[in-house]
Amino acid sequence: MAVKNGIKNFLKIVREGSFLDVVLFICWNVCWKIQHYQRFMDWGRTLVVDNRHGNDSLLIIVAGYNEFLWEKVFWRVVKYMERWVDVCVVHPGGKINVVLKEYCEKNGWTYFHIKENRLALAQNIAIEMHPNAQFIYKIDEDIFITEWFFSKLRKKYELAVKNSEFYPWAISPVVNINPWTYKFFLKCVWKIEDYSELFWSIQKNITDAGGDICKIWIYKSWDVAKYIRKLTLDLDSCNRDNFSILQIDQNYIPIVVYYTIWCFMFPRSIRERMWWFEVAQRWALWCEEQDFIQKCASWSNPIILCENCLCGHFWFKLQKKEMFWFFEKNKKLF
Repeated sequence: MAVKNGIKNFLKIVREGSFLDVVLFICWNVCWKIQHYQRFMDWGRTLVVDNRHGNDSLLIIVAGYNEFLWEKVFWRVVKYMERWVDVCVVHPGGKINVVLKEYCEKNGWTYFHIKENRLALAQNIAIEMHPNAQFIYKIDEDIFITEWFFSKLRKKYELAVKNSEFYPWAISPVVNINPWTYKFFLKCVWKIEDYSELFWSIQKNITDAGGDICKIWIYKSWDVAKYIRKLTLDLDSCNRDNFSILQIDQNYIPIVVYYTIWCFMFPRSIRERMWWFEVAQRWALWCEEQDFIQKCASWSNPIILCENCLCGHFWFKLQKKEMFWFFEKNKKLF
């Protein structure tokens, strides 16, 4: 259908337009094709371990940067994996990692590596390699999932598509260290007042005299990250006692701000409609995130929150040094 419409438009321009119109039409289409093809260009891809099972759901784990977290993060994936989900570890940049290879061989996962440090490209190819996967889950290597993570997100999304007033394009769990969902997390664990007294009032996102907004503490402060992380050292109990008890079909909470997509789920049909993740230069690491969020906002199809599922996020970049020592000291509790 798309090819037929393209030919029809071209013939119309040839009949009715000028020579310049024809040249511009051809140039625009060539540029568009090149841009689309770039989202799947090879860039030295290597399928290190192939354990594709043809399931209708796919979990992509973006890894290769924080090896000291893998044992705990991957242990949770193994523990809470459901049989209808394939797992593909994508590793953009650097050399093939022997430790990642061993994890994937041991657990029956796929390990995919590309030479270029292009996160969006790696994810595009991983999805392309799993043609049967109709639901795509994506987590970063510093995300700690909890029980029934896969079922909760999928069930909530399907209910939202059927019953809500809007058509969501993706769904995310409550993430403890996140500039938006941390508020919902603190409400559910009854710690808003305590947090406000210790750090900042989170009741209003207003600017202070210095121009910073209150959520900046989540990005920068090691003390805030440590405080929230201590509340979720026993992540499974916190999820079970405060989040799993919530009724998933009561309401649908759209995320109407810029949202970091370290941990979310979306249907394959949405990603194909958006022409996959946009691939940028090697140094533009968050291009696919910006592209996804921008299109959700532009087309009024929000990401929604799965309020009965809690996941843990380890840190932001500015908290890395202190949180590393916190992790080493409390490793048995993660």
